[in-house]
Amino acid sequence: MSLTHRTLMLLLVSALLACEPKQEATPLTAVGLAAALSGGRTDPVCRNRGPRGEYLGPVPGAEHCQWPTVTRGAEFSTVTATRDSILGWTSLTYERVFSDTARVRVALDSLDDAFTAQGLVAHRCVGGGLRWYSPSLVVQTMPAMPRPAGGHVMMLYASGLPAAIPSLFCPDAPPVTTPRDPSARTS
Repeated sequence: MSLTHRTLMLLLVSALLACEPKQEATPLTAVGLAAALSGGRTDPVCRNRGPRGEYLGPVPGAEHCQWPTVTRGAEFSTVTATRDSILGWTSLTYERVFSDTARVRVALDSLDDAFTAQGLVAHRCVGGGLRWYSPSLVVQTMPAMPRPAGGHVMMLYASGLPAAIPSLFCPDAPPVTTPRDPSARTS
């Protein structure tokens, strides 16, 4: 095979590879968010009771799950969620203890960058905190609160069900609507 022929083949293969359709980004989900917030862990420990042993209700397959997280001295976090066999993952709670409010602001800025890059719309709540939303995920942070033991706690709630995070947390947030299933019939 001549050098010219090899060069043309390489150009052809390169052109074909460049014309490959780009993969669409997978929408962020509550369970994907839990894995990201726990440092990439995808192995939650699940029980059919709440964190303090409480009954989770009559919904079949109801479980409370907790992901292992990274601890750095006085800064630590917990990632928990509930799921059931009807709705799947319905809510996620992330609590992170920071040594000071400057670190809370850095974390919130990073979350804002990450969520808006995923296509979620940001909204600053009147009472403090932030809300990001899309038709398939709502994420809400509460204002950081001081801890009696020192440091500040940042709390984040997320759900794939928009109604699961009430407007009481962010009364001025626009309503989030879930797109209708075109195959569902109303008549």
